Amino acid sequence: MKCLSAVLASFLFVTQAHAHAAHGKRHDVIKVMQENGCKISPELTQATLTKFKIETDDAVTMIGNLIAEGIVVFASDDKTLLLLPPECKE
Repeated sequence: MKCLSAVLASFLFVTQAHAHAAHGKRHDVIKVMQENGCKISPELTQATLTKFKIETDDAVTMIGNLIAEGIVVFASDDKTLLLLPPECKE
């Protein structure tokens, strides 16, 4: 049982570390959106995640947080993310 607890604790620590790393890169993602007309397509999203080494699960969490905070929304195509003011300064 102690071994299982240690494995779970290690997993949670690593997962949380990845989530914190992705959170720290959210400003980089926002900058990419600003440079791309305040939007990001699925293709550009994938390239951005790869560039900043953000894991898919962490990206989903980060995007969910950005949506919850009112920073981004999905466009009518349900794929493209739109950056909202004040971060969008078009």
